[in-house]
Amino acid sequence: MPSFYIVLERKISGVDTYVDGSYLSKNSDQLEKLASLLGVKPLMAFFSTSPEEAADLIGQDDTVQVPRGVKEQWFPAQEGWPL
Repeated sequence: MPSFYIVLERKISGVDTYVDGSYLSKNSDQLEKLASLLGVKPLMAFFSTSPEEAADLIGQDDTVQVPRGVKEQWFPAQEGWPL
């Protein structure tokens, strides 16, 4: 089972982004239901990966190209704030 982690585009002084990534992954269905009940975007709406990480996720080595269209995406902080 994959683990999910918070990665910031740039470091923010005083912000701790540590989470138990395996817990997030294991409980993603419940978290998605809670997000729906609360009327906020689910965490997976903010999932992104680099082409290199995508290759690792699907088990490809360096000789195989990553599927087209895979690119890393960053999200504005305001999108994660429900108010």
